[in-house]
Order: sequence, then structure tokens, then C-alpha cells
Amino acid sequence: MEQGFAVVLVAGLAVFGLMFIAGESDLTSPDSPSQEKVVLLENNVGDVGGAETDIRNVSFRDFTVGETRGNIQAYNAQNADISNGFWSGDSINIEYNATQPTRGQINFEVLGRTGEGKIYAEVNGDRVFEAATVTGATPEINFSSEVLKSGINDIKIGTTKGGLFSSASYTLEEVEVTVNDRKFHDFSDSFELYSQELENYVSSNLSFTIPVSSSRPESDLKIDVNGNEIFSGSIVRSTQQVEIDKREADLTPGYNTIEFSTDGEAKYEINNPEIVMRYLGRTRSETVNMNFEMTQRQISYSEEDGTEEKITFDYQKLLPSTNELTFTLNGDEYTHLPENGYNEVDVDAESFEEENSLTIRSDGSFRMQNLQILSERIDG
Repeated sequence: MEQGFAVVLVAGLAVFGLMFIAGESDLTSPDSPSQEKVVLLENNVGDVGGAETDIRNVSFRDFTVGETRGNIQAYNAQNADISNGFWSGDSINIEYNATQPTRGQINFEVLGRTGEGKIYAEVNGDRVFEAATVTGATPEINFSSEVLKSGINDIKIGTTKGGLFSSASYTLEEVEVTVNDRKFHDFSDSFELYSQELENYVSSNLSFTIPVSSSRPESDLKIDVNGNEIFSGSIVRSTQQVEIDKREADLTPGYNTIEFSTDGEAKYEINNPEIVMRYLGRTRSETVNMNFEMTQRQISYSEEDGTEEKITFDYQKLLPSTNELTFTLNGDEYTHLPENGYNEVDVDAESFEEENSLTIRSDGSFRMQNLQILSERIDG
């Protein structure tokens, strides 16, 4: 009796085990209608695309820094407005403390004008220039030691009214006043960066030459960009290269300042100063193609009301800017602006067929991993 019961019990457990295994097989089968999720495609795409580097050069005039005689920058402005009206007006007023001045020069470009007034320039009250100047003109105003003096020199750039009851105004660009003098002096200027260049910034390199025979490297030459030191050292070779780091220099869209300075009895003649900016310009459009098959049971599963279909992937941009992705599934297009990390793109179940093609297209460069096309049940 006991032996017969044992046989029945073993047989019962064997049947239960077979039922359990069959149930497990049904849940994990890719064709199972009871599954919570069906993976239709898996792929590690990898690195895609690239971009070409564009270059823009910014050149500066030759100059001298240190204790020496040379053309010293008394004033520099990228933009300035001068005006003269019935009630008020604006002019450029400069004070320059000279040691042994011999001559000077005023340069600017006229961007625009209103009224019939004339631009004038005065040095210590003596008018050295007066003319009605047209848009686009770049006058070069020279003045001699006869109007200059040791100590404070007052230099003024303004405009006349053009009539008793009329008014006039000028918009000027790249205004610079230099005085040939013997004294300790620095040099400053500005260069422009456009938003696109900064967003896709690669590098900037400042280069210049220093004639060894006419320079005295007794103290360090210092170079600042936007008030941040990017170089300090005693120059002993004629050609110098200085890397401008985007973060260290605090580069911003628009105008950025650059300054050369030294101290003591040092003197540096700076020739052919130039910044070469490199940024990512034209990107290469690249396409990734892949194919996958679906059974009729998988298609039916995806078409059920209780499922949703999507493309999921991990994304990492390899260029500074992010470009839109276009997924084409059997001719149906889905666009997506990706973020670094995990991404999802909803697709229509009607896009699926037994033979499927997926195309991924984008400009720029990116890394895509863990790409999956899923059909999964929605809770509720």
C-alpha cells in the first residue's frame, strides 16, 4: 500500500513539473501572447558621424610693450557714438599723461551719420581735424609735437551741429588714439567671437614674433584675455605660440579683450600678432541601416490595444552641439532631439511588417548603444 502511494506521488510530481516547465517556456518565448514585453530588435550602433573644422584668423597691428619709445595706445574702443544737438551732445574725451611725446594719430571708421555736422578732433584745445565724413570713411588724423606736451594732454573727438537749430550724430567703429612717447606702456585690444564659433569651439592659438635684437626680456611678458592670465614668461625665442583655453580665458559671445603687459625695464616688440580660431563647422550627415524580421504572432501582439511600441537607446553626443535624429521604419519617419543618456521614441504599430528596415540619419557625431525596438503591455 505504502509502495503504491509512493509511485502515485512520484508520478504526480512529474506531471506537475512538466506543467511548470511548459508554463515557464510559454512566458519566455518571443512569440508568447502572454508576455509583458517583446524585443523585436537589439543593436549596439556605436560611434556615428563627424564634422569638419573651420578656421578664422584675427590679426592685430604691431605694437610695443614696456619701457621704451613707441606708439602708445592712449584710447581704444570697438564702438562709439558722437552727437551734437540743440540741448545736448556726446563726444569722446581722453586724458593722456605723456612723458616725451613727439606725434600722435587718431583712427576710426564711420559706420553711419545723421545731419550735416562735421567730425572734429582737438588736442589740448587746438583743432587738428574737421570734415563732413561719409559712411564707410576711415580717416587717419595725424598731429605733431606742437600740440602735445609733457603731462596731461586732453584729446577730444566730436561733431559740429551743421546749423544753428539742427543736430548731427556719427556712429564710429574701431576708434584708436596712439601717441609716440617714451614711457612704460601696455597694449590692449579686442576680438569678436560669434555664438556658433563658441558653441562648437575646438581651440584658439595666439601667435606672434619678437625681434630678439630690439627687445629686452628682463621681466616677464604677461598676456590676459578678459582679465584672465593665459601666459606669463620671459620670451627668449623669436616665435611664440600661446593656447587660449575656452574656460580659463572665460570666452563669451561678442567682444573679448586681450592685453599684453610687462614691468621693470623690459621691452617687447610684438610683430604679426594673430589668433587662429578653430571650431566645428560643416557636419557630415551619416546614415545607419539595419533589417529585422517579425513573425505574424509578433505583429499581432504589437497591434493589440494594450501594447505600446517604441525605440529605446542610450545616446552620447561626441560634438558640442546636439543634432536631431531621424528614424525611418519601413518608410515611416520619426524625429527626435536626443539627450545624453536614455531616450525613447514612440512608433506606430502599423509601421511593422514581416520584413522590416530601420534607417537612422543625423548630422554631427554621436554614440548610440543598447538600441532596442520594443512592444510591451501597458499597465491597466
